[in-house]
Amino acid sequence: MIIQKIQNFWQTYISKKLDTFNLIEVSRSAILHNYDYFQMIQPNCQIWPVLKSNAYGHGLIQVAQILKQRKFAYIVVDSYYEALKVWQITSQPVLLIGQSPSSNYKNFDFSRLAVVVYRLETIQTLGNLGKHIRIHLKINTGLNRQGIKVGEVKNFLKELKKYPKLELEGVCSHLASSDDESKNTTTFNQKELFLRAIKIIKENGFTPKYFHLSNTGGTLRLEDNNTFNAVRLGLGLYGISPFPPQDTKASILEGLKPALTFWSQIIHTIELEKGDEVSYGGTFVADKKMTIGLLPVGYYEVFTRKMSNKGYVSFEGKYLPLIGNICMNLSLCNIDGQNIRTGDKIQIISPEPFAKNSVYEIAKLNQTIPYEILVKIAEPIRRVVVD
Repeated sequence: MIIQKIQNFWQTYISKKLDTFNLIEVSRSAILHNYDYFQMIQPNCQIWPVLKSNAYGHGLIQVAQILKQRKFAYIVVDSYYEALKVWQITSQPVLLIGQSPSSNYKNFDFSRLAVVVYRLETIQTLGNLGKHIRIHLKINTGLNRQGIKVGEVKNFLKELKKYPKLELEGVCSHLASSDDESKNTTTFNQKELFLRAIKIIKENGFTPKYFHLSNTGGTLRLEDNNTFNAVRLGLGLYGISPFPPQDTKASILEGLKPALTFWSQIIHTIELEKGDEVSYGGTFVADKKMTIGLLPVGYYEVFTRKMSNKGYVSFEGKYLPLIGNICMNLSLCNIDGQNIRTGDKIQIISPEPFAKNSVYEIAKLNQTIPYEILVKIAEPIRRVVVD
């Protein structure tokens, strides 16, 4: 009974029958524009959207729904849990790039699933299931994180031949420095190692259908050599460039459209007297009488403690400094002199690339990369698709 009540409440919440202070808007037109933009850059490749980590914070279900308007072989995810979420709204086949405990594979639906493998034990586990399973063999070309080295390819192929129901459908690798123009030699060397592995695979009688090496950055680093025919598109799908502004490649991706806007609202206003301290530790002290606003956004939702007294939110184009230490679910901003009242909408993350509260600027303030900021946006925050 209690479990049923919880499930009913959750369904009520996600069906939008309950109001919420925090709301993330995901632009349909931006996602589709970005997809088409990369298809234009790589006309001879399929663009495979990467929806792992809750679609880079944008909402896996929402983005999968949007992408029903485009055709491709696979949606790429990291876990079977994410695959099941995709299949809630589409029968689109999924490429599982993350490793799973061997005991789980017997429960997978392989009719619309392909899996990336790079361990002999995984090949043996899948082969012993006696099912037709599509696999993509991952080659370690220099990232040294996952994958088999080129010198190990023959041994893997020998093992694979023991299991005729396993289909080597694809070969893949991952670039280590595609977002760093100073490391073009590294990227070139990875490409050459990958091509060597492909040659070995073909010489041993296998004819894979797909060859994918590029991520967002790789679409501009690697020239089309008529071998690669798929791109795993992550960050760029969401309108964010992996290149720093000074990189000559960055200007090429200026046509991207960031898809995410994070809205909140003022839930309370506080009048301070001169000398009043604000939030934990009193790190902000009012130097005059002033008004501040309370936001239901803290380091659980998206902010970090590093943004205390440094970050910004905005109201109708005007920037509001964050003041005092960021709390777990709350933060405070300076609204003094602004015509702002309880209930007014505040923009937490702007889709404008050069805004002080853009993903780029928030990442810079936190001395990290946009990826980390996006994927740490709390999953329970409601996402809605707009335009």
